[in-house]
Amino acid sequence: WVLDVSGHSMFALDSGLSWHLNSILKGLNIFGNTLTPIEESKLCMAYVFELEVAGYWHWAVYVAHFIPGTLDREECIRELLCRHVGDANADTAEFQEKLDFVRITVGVSEEIIAEAHAYKAKYSGDTKLQIAYLVVAKKWESWHKVVVDALVPKLISDGEEMLLIDILKEARDAGLNTSNLDSWDLRGGFYELFALTKCKIQNANYEDIPDILNNLEQIRNRLLRIKSSENETEIHAKCSVEIGTWLSMRLLELKQVTPPAAFRCGAIIDLPMWEDRRKTLLTHEVLDFLA
Repeated sequence: WVLDVSGHSMFALDSGLSWHLNSILKGLNIFGNTLTPIEESKLCMAYVFELEVAGYWHWAVYVAHFIPGTLDREECIRELLCRHVGDANADTAEFQEKLDFVRITVGVSEEIIAEAHAYKAKYSGDTKLQIAYLVVAKKWESWHKVVVDALVPKLISDGEEMLLIDILKEARDAGLNTSNLDSWDLRGGFYELFALTKCKIQNANYEDIPDILNNLEQIRNRLLRIKSSENETEIHAKCSVEIGTWLSMRLLELKQVTPPAAFRCGAIIDLPMWEDRRKTLLTHEVLDFLA
C-alpha cells in the first residue's frame, strides 16, 4: 500500500510523506478516492500530531483544514488554537508570524482565534480579558454566563456596577442581541437595571422620582421572581440579597419624601427578610469552610 507509513519509514508516526502523497493523488484524481473518509481523517490527525509535537502548530492548523468531517475539522482547529494561542511566547515576533500565517494564509477567522484567547484568559484568571475576547468571538451565551457568574458578583461587592454598563455597551456595539440570550431578564438584564437605577439615584433630581420608583418596582418584581426560581444558584442568591437589602433601604428613603398619592410601588420588600437571607448564606459559608 503506497500510503502505508511502513513503506517509507521505520517510525510509525512519520506520516508526513503519506499525507503529502495522498493530497497529490487526490488533487490529480489519479486513483479516485484512495482513502475512505475515516482513513483520511486518521492520516490527517496523525500528521497534525506530528507537526504539533515538532513545534509547528501553525502548520498543524493548516493540515487540520483537510480533515473530511466538518465538525471534526473545526474541533481540531479549536483545540490546536486553545493550546497555543496566548501562551508564554505570545509576545514574540516568531509567535506573531505563526499567528499571521494562521489568520492570513490558512484563513482562520478572527472569531475562532478570539475564542482561543478567551479560553486562555479563563484559565489565567483574567475575567475582564476573557469577556473582551468573547465579545470578539461573538460567543454571546458564554459571554453572558461569564459576566453574570464571574464579574457581576465582584462588581456588586465593590460597588462598581457602572462598569457593567460600559461592558454591555461594548457588547451591543459588537452585535449583542439580548433577546436571544437564555434567562437574560433575570440575569444580565436584571443586573443592568439595578446598575442603571443606582446610577440614576446618585444623580437624581426631585422630578426624577417617578421614573426611579418605576425602576425600583421593576427590580422588586424581578427579585421576587428570582427568589421563587428553582434555578437560583448560590452566586446569584448572594447578589439578590445585596440588591434586595439595597432596594428596601431606597424604598424606605423615598417613601419619606414622596407624597402618598405618588408612591405607587406596592408593598415594600421586607428589609428583615433580606437580612435573614444574608445571615443564612453567611452561616452556610462558615459551615462549608469549617467542613
